[in-house]
Amino acid sequence: MSRYGHWILPAVVAALAITYLAAAMTPSEDPADSMNLRGFARLPIVDRGRVKPIDSMARTDLTIITGKQEYHDLTNLRVEHGLEYSEVGKNHSAVEWMLDVLTSRPPFKNPAATGAQVFRIENDQVLSLLDLKPRPGSYRYSIDEMSGKWKELESSLKHAGEKKEPDKFDQKLLELGEHLQLYIKLANMDSPLLLDPANPKAEPRPLNDVIAEWSENARAEKEKGADVAALADSMPPFLKLLLAYQSDKPDKAADFNKELAAYQQQLETALPTETHKAAFEANFNDFAPFYQCTLLYVCVFVLVCFSWIGVFSKPLNLSALVLTGVTLIVHTGALIARMYMMDRWGVVITNLYGTAIYIGWMSVVLGFIVELIFRNSIGTFVASVAGFTTMIIAQYLAMGEDTMEMMRAVLDTNFWLATHVTAVNTGYAGTIFAGLLGGVFVLWGAFTPWQNKSGVKMLGDILYGVLCFATLFSFTGTVLGGIWADQSWGRFWGWDPKENGALLIVVWNALILHARWGGMVKQRGMAVLALMGNILVIWSWWGVNMLGVGLHAYGIVDPSMLAAVKCGIAVHLVLIAVGLTPRSLWVSYDAQQAVPLPPPSAPNGRARGRGRTDIRPEPA
Repeated sequence: MSRYGHWILPAVVAALAITYLAAAMTPSEDPADSMNLRGFARLPIVDRGRVKPIDSMARTDLTIITGKQEYHDLTNLRVEHGLEYSEVGKNHSAVEWMLDVLTSRPPFKNPAATGAQVFRIENDQVLSLLDLKPRPGSYRYSIDEMSGKWKELESSLKHAGEKKEPDKFDQKLLELGEHLQLYIKLANMDSPLLLDPANPKAEPRPLNDVIAEWSENARAEKEKGADVAALADSMPPFLKLLLAYQSDKPDKAADFNKELAAYQQQLETALPTETHKAAFEANFNDFAPFYQCTLLYVCVFVLVCFSWIGVFSKPLNLSALVLTGVTLIVHTGALIARMYMMDRWGVVITNLYGTAIYIGWMSVVLGFIVELIFRNSIGTFVASVAGFTTMIIAQYLAMGEDTMEMMRAVLDTNFWLATHVTAVNTGYAGTIFAGLLGGVFVLWGAFTPWQNKSGVKMLGDILYGVLCFATLFSFTGTVLGGIWADQSWGRFWGWDPKENGALLIVVWNALILHARWGGMVKQRGMAVLALMGNILVIWSWWGVNMLGVGLHAYGIVDPSMLAAVKCGIAVHLVLIAVGLTPRSLWVSYDAQQAVPLPPPSAPNGRARGRGRTDIRPEPA
């Protein structure tokens, strides 16, 4: 192959990736003769303490209730062996669901929301309480289906709420109660809070209050003999939109779009910054950059695996590197976009969701740098695994919260969020990357014949460098956290569980480095110890939140999180056990005994440099 022939496949891969991303970024439009729901989704409102588009609120609320950002009509139900099986019909967006809920009570007359099967109920005891049949494949039910058991439900919710130690049935019942409260709050129009284009500096108010005030004024004006048409013109614009949406008129789409255009113009004139940011965030939601990164990291993983087969290994390796670079650009751009939307420049992390996407990004950066230096697919392989795993974690965390929620008052400071929090999570990323390298070392040596002495030395050098990086940032972040704690809480250190977890990571990384410097461990020992470091990160990152104590007890406390933590720790313990087995039992044992050959010469006669170390087996 010619000198530049190796770049043909990487160029094709990059072009395909960019084309796919461009297509995903192109917003779709509603048909010309239908309601402009996409335009409605971009209207700015206030929810959960910040200005956001209606689209973000609708997606968050529906995801909490049903686990997805859309819902489906069930066009057919069949009963087999006492179970109801559903067939999915038409898809509905979160914004459409939100409009149906907002218009489900007087003065509106839209029954669609109460019939929408969106409430996910899987617990057999809860289904039995509500006299519902299990519905495999969906497990989603409507308000109408639950309406016959309201009294029993209210009584059971009260009883479950009074328990000090609720069992699983009580927990699932209380979870359903929270979902119903969210629905009722929306149906009562107590949320969202509306911005007033006529008075931009006024406090946002719920639609219910806005309608009540207008109704009171309209009644007074009508008693004075005011013209009915004039009173209709003075109606709040958001109310006009809802009335047009639930109207039975043949031309209701035109009426809705007309009122929407007028309202958009008022908001853009009075609140241009809020309007433009809301539209930007709605486009961000449509593009879903972190979801796109998840798919691309899978593609990187596949390319790396194929590069190890031996056919077209160099072009595939370069393709994986190029695709990692493209994905990293998207990932970086998404982080910058979040800073803009939150108006927090330099702050990437404000909640647990933010930690997942940042740790994934930093891990990919480390993998990209490692791959640029060594060009052996190890960097891109670990980057793809770390990137994919953290994106899955982020998607799980997005199930129950606003991904850009505001922090508590004592934590709401851009300086410390940009320094302490970023440094600590950079240390997490470095430690996780080192642990993944340790896993690669163990799996590569124990289950393949490809590990050899030069490869062991190369991977040991990478692992050592990453551990130095992780130790530096873990230590720096922990010290900065103590300074912040002294300023906020009046003490530098309080043996808080989160503080203890951060200290454990620093001490453990330092222990690995000292063991290596003292000759107590070599490459395999560092790999096993790095795997143990990942267990400490899992505990410090997630485990302390389940204790429910301490000033750092933030984030989701969910039984499924405990199961995930246990699973992650178990996987690492298995890898540690494999790593501690006698080397003579490893598949690669014979290859490791081979004397390494000198590096092959390049075509121009110069020896290949250290940065091009080959990880393939050398002939014995």
